[in-house]
Amino acid sequence: MPAPPPPPDVARTIRLSAGQRVLLPVLLLVVSLAMAGAFGESTVATRVTSGALDLRVRCPARLRYRQSQSLMVEVRNAGRTRLEAVRVGLDAAYLSHFAAVRVMPPEQDAATVVLGALDPGASRMLLVELAGEDYWRHTGTFAVTAGAEAARFSCSTLVFP
Repeated sequence: MPAPPPPPDVARTIRLSAGQRVLLPVLLLVVSLAMAGAFGESTVATRVTSGALDLRVRCPARLRYRQSQSLMVEVRNAGRTRLEAVRVGLDAAYLSHFAAVRVMPPEQDAATVVLGALDPGASRMLLVELAGEDYWRHTGTFAVTAGAEAARFSCSTLVFP
């Protein structure tokens, strides 16, 4: 039985069209960014101090549509005297861009949550559960007041598909 002939010598080359040459690096960039977490949900933590008010805030920075994340505000009395009637003013325009906004403790009206009095060194926490609804970036400013003391902080959240 005769042996088959050897295969022809063909130089192997990759041929890409102009569109493929442009889109291949873009595809590699998107995959690299996705693996690095650039398209995932994330939070931003910040600390704000004003007089006797010491705030630790954690806001959602990126949020997927209909997924939930918490906006957390911990208010601590860093002063030497009792703070009466600590209130957190919620930015209604910011919250209107989210579905299923749940506040713990429950708010007394649509714009203000009363945390009550804080003894020196004591702290209270406010949690606002947000579910992404309107796409794009939403920014809001929140105010914490206790008598003459006041502190403000901002949250900026990107809601994406």
